[in-house]
Amino acid sequence: LVFSARSGQRWRLWRMRWDGTARAPVGGRGLDAMAPSISPDGLFVVFVASQQPPHRLLRVAASAGDAEVLLPLEGEADSPVW
Repeated sequence: LVFSARSGQRWRLWRMRWDGTARAPVGGRGLDAMAPSISPDGLFVVFVASQQPPHRLLRVAASAGDAEVLLPLEGEADSPVW
């Protein structure tokens, strides 16, 4: 399960097991990270990241770690799905 929750002044992505255990951060460090969507194979999370609102960029991260990349798309992002 991956979700977005407020952490201090920013929105962060978190992952946890279905029973609520093993909560850990996922990507988006230093950014507001919202609207996560897990890939069909469960290996990646695509999400909307914003460092300076209202600019919202699409990023993808490994669901089990911190590796993430900015997807090279023009324009703004909102509510990604696989």
